[in-house]
Amino acid sequence: MTNQEALKRSERSQNLKVFHLEDSPWFYVESEEGKICYKVCYNNETDYFCNCGDFARGFKSDSTFKCKHVMAVMNSITEGDQESIHYLER
Repeated sequence: MTNQEALKRSERSQNLKVFHLEDSPWFYVESEEGKICYKVCYNNETDYFCNCGDFARGFKSDSTFKCKHVMAVMNSITEGDQESIHYLER
């Protein structure tokens, strides 16, 4: 991923809502349209995953690829802007 592509993804990630599943590495990131949430697992800067198509395509050719959803999680962790959610079992 070029620096320009990373900057564009980072800018688009700034307005995404991030929800944290308490006491876990799992996050949900709302899409730009607010219609769906993507599931992101984030342990650290080298151990992360997102279930979006962009991540699947980008990560195949670049193991350091970060989609805008992963970037949103990274930004929210450093800024403390994620909302906690509780997992409810049936």
